[in-house]
Amino acid sequence: VVVGNEGVILYTSDGGKNWQQGLAPLNDVVNKLLDVKAYANGEAWAVGAFGTLLFSSDYGQSWAYAREPEDFIINEIVKRDDGGLVAVGEFGTILISENVGADWLSVAAPVESSLMAIDFQSTAIGVAAGLEGVLLKTEDGG
Repeated sequence: VVVGNEGVILYTSDGGKNWQQGLAPLNDVVNKLLDVKAYANGEAWAVGAFGTLLFSSDYGQSWAYAREPEDFIINEIVKRDDGGLVAVGEFGTILISENVGADWLSVAAPVESSLMAIDFQSTAIGVAAGLEGVLLKTEDGG
């Protein structure tokens, strides 16, 4: 699965030989997608401008909003080993879901700078990097 500007989502089921366009909802403001992750059993997540957070259960063929769009950018989303989801973005945004995206908790970051990337070594240990050399480390999963 790949994503891009104008809400473009493409998926392949043959290792990249052929690509089809996924069906994703579009908003009235901006439809720039910045990151996508695909996992087992058809699960995929995409994030982008205007707080876009999309979910697919069929490896990217069809998509739905996992939360209502807001006026900020989400730059990356990852799934921890325990199944929890963490997304980071503009203005130090950190969003966490412990129930496969049904609910999202906004966590106050100790920075106001945009967070660009996040990864977890384990369920409890993760790092986030952002603009201006910002680096956050968690040892409790949140």
